[in-house]
Amino acid sequence: MVERRMFARLKMRIPLKFLIHTNDKIGDAETVDISATGVGLVTREDLPVKTPLELWLKLPDHHDPIHVLGKVVWSQDLGDDTQKRVGVQLSEERLLDLGRIWLFKEIKPDTDHPSP
Repeated sequence: MVERRMFARLKMRIPLKFLIHTNDKIGDAETVDISATGVGLVTREDLPVKTPLELWLKLPDHHDPIHVLGKVVWSQDLGDDTQKRVGVQLSEERLLDLGRIWLFKEIKPDTDHPSP
């Protein structure tokens, strides 16, 4: 399968709150991965494709949460009927927010090229 994404995905666990615009329901989730154009998340809520969402990602940097708008582009059960894996396409690219998120990405040391 050919990779069509323009931006790399960062595998990160970030707690978030979301608002479902169609029924004003608020829910909790956690990111699995994130890029400048989308968020992969896990939640207990049923989020059908095309559901418009408002998301607030809470980073541990003591600043305001990152606020983004998007819509669900895919959703699947994770097998136990209690959790769903969901893909959300953001309504606009969020490069500056991605930079803020990158600060919290766990960077592993390069074992192939040890420092002198």
